[in-house]
Amino acid sequence: MPQLFIPMATLYSRPANKTRNMGYVASGLVTGIVSARAVSGYIGEWFGWRAMFFIVAGLMLTGLLITLRMMPQVSLTFHGTYRQLMHTVGSIFVSHPRIRLYSLRPAMSFASMLCIWSCMAFHLAQPPFNAGSDVVGMLSLCGVVGAIAASGIGRYVPRVGILRMSVVGGCLQVTAWISAWLWGDSYAGLIIAIILADIGAQCLQVSNQSASLQQLPEATNRVNTIFMTTFFIGGSLGTFCSGIGWSMAGLGSASLESVLPLPLFSFQRMRN
Repeated sequence: MPQLFIPMATLYSRPANKTRNMGYVASGLVTGIVSARAVSGYIGEWFGWRAMFFIVAGLMLTGLLITLRMMPQVSLTFHGTYRQLMHTVGSIFVSHPRIRLYSLRPAMSFASMLCIWSCMAFHLAQPPFNAGSDVVGMLSLCGVVGAIAASGIGRYVPRVGILRMSVVGGCLQVTAWISAWLWGDSYAGLIIAIILADIGAQCLQVSNQSASLQQLPEATNRVNTIFMTTFFIGGSLGTFCSGIGWSMAGLGSASLESVLPLPLFSFQRMRN
């Protein structure tokens, strides 16, 4: 879905509204990711973890039917075999350093955001919280608030600029982890961390994704394939590393490893 709808948002938007509309779609993506944790937390607590898989299967089937019904016809931008198509994706990745940079920044940001969620269940299960998955689900609603609050970020990207928006996003996420580290034993500190991490991730994703798609307007789907693949690889690595960091030294270690990559990709300058 992300590989289809985000490029289509730019394709069917007026030039002045491309970044804004893409921001709305990207915000829906993050809102879905975060709210899924809230829903799964409650369902897992009430009906067991297996029930969630059956519900998700039904939702995916419903989404498929709606997509087939409402998806507009899009003209082809490539003629050839699937193997040739994937070869061009690799060529784009190798020959366009800006696309690589614009993909790596939000990937590291997404990794940092998912580190918070990965550590949350471990942290809340310990004193002073001693909470279950339903409480983790409730806190996920705070992430939804952050994602919705950041839904209008796209309109400010042309004014602020990609680099400055990336710096803002990186600073917000660093602040989120400082809040989690200093005040992680209170719900208030965790809520602040969740909201700031989500808004920071939105700043980096929307600004850099719009910039990457503008690099090759004639191949937006292929560029978005590079972006989203890198994006979710970053999230997977963040989840994996947070588990290792938690097992080594708890929330403090996970906070440190989540903050370290952000300045590297948020503050890097390139000539326009």
